[in-house]
Amino acid sequence: MKYEDIAKLFKKREAKIKMAVRVYQAKPFIREAIDKWLETGDEPCLEIYVAPQGTQGKSMLLSAQSLIHSFDMAPLEALLFMDGAIRDDAGAYEALNHLAYCRTKPFTLEVTEEMLRGVDPELREEYENMRAEEEKKLKKLEQIYNEIKEEDLYD
Repeated sequence: MKYEDIAKLFKKREAKIKMAVRVYQAKPFIREAIDKWLETGDEPCLEIYVAPQGTQGKSMLLSAQSLIHSFDMAPLEALLFMDGAIRDDAGAYEALNHLAYCRTKPFTLEVTEEMLRGVDPELREEYENMRAEEEKKLKKLEQIYNEIKEEDLYD
């Protein structure tokens, strides 16, 4: 399995690149689980323990299946969440608490050219500057992606 195979799962260029880079940065056992899921299509059966600081030494079990079924995550999203939990267990604990109480998706709005025509010129310029910054970040990620896309998920 190669990183470019992960990119095939997404439609938008930005999502393809960001996910491939996130998988590349994941722990090896997480990459192996992703590889197995992509090969077989079977739900990942991976469990980890995290012990956030605010829990007074109590550890918390995170399983891919509970994230998929209880929190409506896609398998890739669940596995990458688990990787994030290893790196920032307190952030994962807060994110799960938030998901438990608020299961709605964030509101997003696609800005069209027609919408921009009716906007104040200063605001439009600020928007264009933000888009240019995002494009710079995406180009940098794309460079990283082009370096890794031919590599196997794990060595």
